[in-house]
Formats: sequence, structure tokens, C-alpha cells
Amino acid sequence: MGGSENITIQHIKGAEEKVQDNDVINAVLVLPLHHRIILMSIAKFMKQSDSISTGDVTTMYEMLCKQINQKPSIRQAVSEWITSLDMQGYIQSTKIKTKTGGKTRMISIPRVCLEQTYQALYGDYQLEELKEYFPVIKGG
Repeated sequence: MGGSENITIQHIKGAEEKVQDNDVINAVLVLPLHHRIILMSIAKFMKQSDSISTGDVTTMYEMLCKQINQKPSIRQAVSEWITSLDMQGYIQSTKIKTKTGGKTRMISIPRVCLEQTYQALYGDYQLEELKEYFPVIKGG
């Protein structure tokens, strides 16, 4: 409490924020590995854009899996995991129509927990090799 003899509202708010930050980090770290790889895929895009399409996330996921010698799951499973992450609040997605008449989801990590998500993913020993890996996605 910074050497103060009294507890102030600022002290309490600061402590609450730290607990919330730790909650996000711990929640991310207990996700299954492939869910964390999907989050890492989204996080890498979020350094350059506000949201990304399902196709770009899936392509990045496949590249990241190969980089750490993990067998990528089929696209249907990845789509289901994205839905699961959305329902649990790790990500947000919005369905939109594509130029070709199809549909896709635009995906992002909520701004309020973006920094903690980065912290968790980039501190994860299983994803360590991916910290400096930034593949180029063509057409995305």
C-alpha cells in the first residue's frame, strides 16, 4: 500500500484490478493447448487490426501449430472452438456477409482483457517458440 497507514478507496480499487488481471491470465492458461493457439492467432492479428475473419484465424492457427510441431485440427473443430471461446467471453465475434455472398465472423479479443491475454499467451512455455513468429497471411 505504498507505506501508507490508512487504506484508501484507491488502494482497494488497485487491489481489485490486480485480482481481475490475474483472473484473466489464469483463465487463459488453463485453456486446452489448441484453444490457446487460436487465441494466440487472434492476438497476433490484433497487433495490426481491430478484428480478423474466421478464415484468417484458421490459417494462422494452422501455421502456428506447424511451427510448434502440433497437428492442426480440422477447420470444423477450429470453428467450434472459436464459438466456444466466444461463448466463454475470451473473444468477441460478429457475423458479416462477405463480398462473395457467403458469411464469416469478424473476431477480436475484448479490449478490457487484451493486455492480460497477451501476458498469459506470451508467458506460456508451450507457446514460447511463437513469441517472435509472425507469418504473413496472403489475402487476409
